[in-house]
Amino acid sequence: MSAHVFNRSALGIFAAIVMLTGCGGAGGGGTSASGIPSLPIAAQFHMTFVNSVVYGSTQSSISFHVADAMGNCVKFPDPFSDNQLDYGASTERLIWLVDCGTPGWFTVTFHALDVRLADTTVKWTVAESGLTESIVDQGGLCIQRARGPEIKESITAKTASGCPAH
Repeated sequence: MSAHVFNRSALGIFAAIVMLTGCGGAGGGGTSASGIPSLPIAAQFHMTFVNSVVYGSTQSSISFHVADAMGNCVKFPDPFSDNQLDYGASTERLIWLVDCGTPGWFTVTFHALDVRLADTTVKWTVAESGLTESIVDQGGLCIQRARGPEIKESITAKTASGCPAH
């Protein structure tokens, strides 16, 4: 299962088992593994990124990093950013929505390392009902969500005709 929403009774049990930092505030950056928040986790999501960037005949590695996740009740139990994802490789990230009574958000910037393509930044909005995405800065990369229950993002090079419709 790629996403899990905790029911309220499970939240109480979960909160009794775990206690650590907190929600919102000065977090951010996506690189600190601050542990399990002190407030209950309303939902957790597993996102898989697949690097399919080919520009011309050149396969490219990519990097990605969280630009901002401050004050929005989104936590990453492990560092989110990745220095390099080789062509054809995939990686999974876990995202927690802390039960702060509001959706959260974070932005991720994708960068091609081996070819000259402009960066693409995506804003993710996180709620108990799921993750939604919107392009903040459309550069040379396309972020295409796979159909179905999995949250699987394929990163490809933008063609002359643009990115495929979602």
